[in-house]
Amino acid sequence: MAHFERLDAYEASRRPFLDVDIAGSLVYLDAGAGEVASTSLGLSFVLGLGAQNVCSLEGASARDALAATVSAARVTTPRGTSGASDTPPGSSLTLFVTRLVTDAHAHIVRAVTAHAATVRSVTIFSSVSEHAHACQAATELGAEAFSEYAAMLKDDLQASCTPTLTVRHLPMHVCALDASTCVLPAASAAAGLARSGGCAAGLSPPDARDMSAADGEGGQGGCALLAHEVAGLVQQLGAKMEVWALGPTSQMVAAEAVQLPLPLLPELLGRPTPTLGVILIDRFYDLVSPCSHGDHPLDAIMAATPRGAAASEFAAARASSGGSAFGSSGGGGAPTPVCEWRPAQPLAIVPVASPVPMELSNPGDRAAMGRVAQLVACKKGRDALTLLRRWLKESIRAERMTPSVRPKAGVAELINEIASLVSDLSRPPDAGPALPCTKTADASAPSERRSSSGGGLQLPLSTPGFTPSTPSSGCPALRHRGVLALAAAAVGASGGAAAHRWEAAGTLERSALAMLVQAGDTSGLASILIEAVGSASAGRGPLRVSDVLQILPYVYSLWGDAAPPQASGDSCVPFSQQEERDLLQAVGKATMASLANDDWAQQLDCFPPGTLAQLRGMCVQQGGEGRKAAQKEARAILQAFFTRLGHVARARLSLPSLRSLSVVDMFGDAPVTVMPLLRRLARACTQRTDIPDLVQTASSGALSGLISKGLAGFGRLGGMMGGGTQKRTQPWQCDAVLIFMVGGISASEVRGVRSELEDAVQKQGGEGEGVASGPQIMLAGTALVSPRDVACQLLVRKRGAAIGAV
Repeated sequence: MAHFERLDAYEASRRPFLDVDIAGSLVYLDAGAGEVASTSLGLSFVLGLGAQNVCSLEGASARDALAATVSAARVTTPRGTSGASDTPPGSSLTLFVTRLVTDAHAHIVRAVTAHAATVRSVTIFSSVSEHAHACQAATELGAEAFSEYAAMLKDDLQASCTPTLTVRHLPMHVCALDASTCVLPAASAAAGLARSGGCAAGLSPPDARDMSAADGEGGQGGCALLAHEVAGLVQQLGAKMEVWALGPTSQMVAAEAVQLPLPLLPELLGRPTPTLGVILIDRFYDLVSPCSHGDHPLDAIMAATPRGAAASEFAAARASSGGSAFGSSGGGGAPTPVCEWRPAQPLAIVPVASPVPMELSNPGDRAAMGRVAQLVACKKGRDALTLLRRWLKESIRAERMTPSVRPKAGVAELINEIASLVSDLSRPPDAGPALPCTKTADASAPSERRSSSGGGLQLPLSTPGFTPSTPSSGCPALRHRGVLALAAAAVGASGGAAAHRWEAAGTLERSALAMLVQAGDTSGLASILIEAVGSASAGRGPLRVSDVLQILPYVYSLWGDAAPPQASGDSCVPFSQQEERDLLQAVGKATMASLANDDWAQQLDCFPPGTLAQLRGMCVQQGGEGRKAAQKEARAILQAFFTRLGHVARARLSLPSLRSLSVVDMFGDAPVTVMPLLRRLARACTQRTDIPDLVQTASSGALSGLISKGLAGFGRLGGMMGGGTQKRTQPWQCDAVLIFMVGGISASEVRGVRSELEDAVQKQGGEGEGVASGPQIMLAGTALVSPRDVACQLLVRKRGAAIGAV
């Protein structure tokens, strides 16, 4: 990208908000917009635009227009330091929504009605475009979707509440993890509704129903929404796209994306708009990488991130309304299920006077973002922990405090030392000894952070002039909150029962890798897995049934490396029919035994929360009918799970160049290691190597093709306007490459790609990522995923599945 500015995910996420006038307005963000603000904007940025208050849409109430508060449900701060405003409180409302407006309708009505006495104007900014709304039959909206919705909203409001209503499009597609990595908002429409094969899009091949929904122009399924989101993401980055795909769902999304009527981007300083080569990949081609239990603390931290309560309630509300806020599913069919993803912004519990949830990064704090980038760059887990200890000691010295422990050798001692340093730095001024930061404190589910309505807005509390109720602004913990949050999350993820489970799962994975790839012993591996699930069910050892279920996608995905070269067909899976039948039976028995025990929530925490609660409720009913119903439902879910695992096992068998993920090195630290598919693609792009497995999707229809040919006759002017451009046959021929994983990306994959880019720069003798001669490499995905997330998305019932007894 010699003559183009590097694309920046942070800048792209902020750019649309600079053209929005919210001065003096009460601002509401839905859960997805809150994620964008939390990861990419920061509270200070939103308030700097003139917002009167910033609140959660899901928890809207009349109190939001009053004095500044910090509550479990929302973060609100008056505009300016004096609290004065030129606009009466609540007279102007601005709502930012990442769901379909019809799905957010109930929350929108409640927010407007809460301020019925004062509201004069309401502006709704929707991340889903008007065209995307019109394509979704469930919305019951036409070509003028926004105007039609404004009229429907006006009809549903109270007669005494007649504000001016405006609905506009504002792209909010980017939750930036760093300048070159982003994911979609976990609670957005595209992330929640994009499905294939009955589960989250990218984790299973599409079925006939998915293909029918996407057929023709203006596809109406969730994958069509994902296509709009991908195209909008590229537009938000300030580029035009050419698309390649790997996998049936990705090809379906790509075919829809290239047909969308996108506005032309303005040229900057006479330079043409950069071309972004988008590579869409189905997640099920590589479940080894996201299901790995590595030793890096960031992997364990991401696995401990709480799943969004707002997404769960969104799923329940959509199911009860038949798929739409207006009570229709677009044809009278069953309601569309919603995928529940973890939010991209993890939380940590820091013991400051009382346990306080803190974000791990703050987009308004460059130092905090730099620390996260340094942790990501650490290749070994111990290096990351050592870095955290150093930052804690520097913070303690800055506060003229004395550490309560001395450094000792060993990883376990290092964790203990970090826990002690966290307690030292968390101590309020003149408040006596600090609360202990134990290894069992993890970042899993800070209930204080969420309201009873599940709307909790998660914005970093680091605004100038902002003084929360606890802890006090003079507390060292506030001044070093970024370091504290990272260290506390690492302590919670690296110690206690959760850490023992993680380590035991990693040991089992390494055994599976050696037996399957190096020794080819599938029978022995099946016996080990059956024994592991039995021991977990009986409570012997640190593993839980959930951990074994999370390892199964890892094992099946490795089959592409271990299968014979000529292997093919539906029966080509790692185990024989009898071995797989025995494994299914063992998992089924362990599931039912766990449902009957008191620790059912921990044993089966990889099941979708709603499904797990339903199974438990049926299992504890009086009499035998409830247990039989639970058996049938569990059997249907597990059968669908193993069917999808079969697709995963066969996914890479037909790929000529990307079939193998394992690397054998008898002289290395480990005889067999895994190179993630994302890293292999990044290496091919940096080395300008052709990737024959990718399918290029035509990016121009008949009309645009004729226009392009016509412009080619106008020489240089035609070239500047898009005519006579050279045909690109590989992504690396573009100015930049965006690898988008349909089904989510993991922290370990991001780390692996960054390491690959650093190696490429070093080989070229440059300094810094930008010196590499190849195109800029960017990463994106549906969500940020962990092993538990993958299993959770796969453990859903197949549409129309027959139910049998275990």
